[in-house]
Amino acid sequence: MSDIQSAFQYIIIIELLGLSVFPLTAYIFSSFPDKGYAFSKILGLLLSGYSMWILSATHITAFSRSASFAILLLIIVIIWTVALIKKSLTAFPLNTLILIAIEEVMFIGIYAGWTYLRGFSPDINGLEKFMDYGFMLSILRTKYFPPLDHFLSTETINYYYFGHYLASFITNLAKVPAQFGYHLQMSFLMALTAIQSFSLSTAFVTKILEGSKNRMLLKQIGAGLLSASFVTIFGNLHALIYIPIEGISYWYPDATRFIEYTIHEFPIYSFIVNDLHGHVSSIPLVLLVIGLLFTLFTTNKTPELNDTSLIKKFKNDFSTKLYPTVLILLSLTIGALYATNAWDFAIYLLLSGLVLWTKNTLSIINANQKILPSFFNITVLTKTAIESIALLVCSMLFFLPFWAQFHPISQGIGIVPLGSHSPLWQLGVLWGIQVSLSVSY
Repeated sequence: MSDIQSAFQYIIIIELLGLSVFPLTAYIFSSFPDKGYAFSKILGLLLSGYSMWILSATHITAFSRSASFAILLLIIVIIWTVALIKKSLTAFPLNTLILIAIEEVMFIGIYAGWTYLRGFSPDINGLEKFMDYGFMLSILRTKYFPPLDHFLSTETINYYYFGHYLASFITNLAKVPAQFGYHLQMSFLMALTAIQSFSLSTAFVTKILEGSKNRMLLKQIGAGLLSASFVTIFGNLHALIYIPIEGISYWYPDATRFIEYTIHEFPIYSFIVNDLHGHVSSIPLVLLVIGLLFTLFTTNKTPELNDTSLIKKFKNDFSTKLYPTVLILLSLTIGALYATNAWDFAIYLLLSGLVLWTKNTLSIINANQKILPSFFNITVLTKTAIESIALLVCSMLFFLPFWAQFHPISQGIGIVPLGSHSPLWQLGVLWGIQVSLSVSY
């Protein structure tokens, strides 16, 4: 099979995965200017891939191409049938169609362009590619999860392999050679990172400028392109500072190691070195979590309810199907983060709790109340605790087979000795742009 044919078959499967859940995506992200189109690909992959994984992990159905296609077909039938019955997909405004077209052009362009560039260095060799590629090969040979460890005979992989599994899932569906699937997955992740960042910023700017319609489309596109560039391409200030000093002797990996005893990689570095690590595979999942949290935060605010009416607040949340649907998908995505890149599980579970806490606080505030005391209102704290615990428990239940067989490699959190903290100027080089932009708002 030629590399061009492989790239074409791979993207066809990706587009099919996206279209399979678009009615669901449009419902969840109805407040987004693009109706969440940019999130449909990762959501379709997550729902189809997880369904196949859980059936295999519980020994109900073996992991195979035919079973994967059957699951995908079932998801298409269910979601599109519900959409047609409820007539939830209506004609989109012109601006929405323009944004969707821009995102699709961006996606195909980045996918094709990065795949073309990778063709000049297609070796799966060096750094940790051998391990990542080995995980994919082992998964592709697996019938029932967890897969066998290609380093330790007769043992199963004791690693965060779900990102490698999703790459193998698409590779299997597309019926492309594993060596092509490895590279194509990296191109897919890069393109997906760009359009999801684009979509998030269009939603943010629309919310911030709510009520203003003056050149809104141009503002959305501008914010989206800036976001896609900053998240996908821009790293930190290291290169801008050191290239003029070191010239042609500048070594780009230094930008990810210049603070001693730390590794602070950023997306474009990972896409260049081409290691299919968990922290790369988790980027689209992380952006999906942020999108779901934004949807949760901007809906169902009820400041008119009394601050002691906990039951009424839950009834109000469950008065539409959006709230439980988002919470379920959020639990699934956070659960997937643990099996993909465990640190993201802790980080985005905490972020989810903070967002829920803030949302619940805003729901009780009226003109006569102050914000800070409202954060510690008993109803707010109780509701936040219930929701956060539910998220934690459900995220673990979704991936219970993984939790049952996995033995954590890390041994807790190390404490940096007093006086060994990072110098402020180094933190400025690492986070200067991000902090400056945040403070400007």
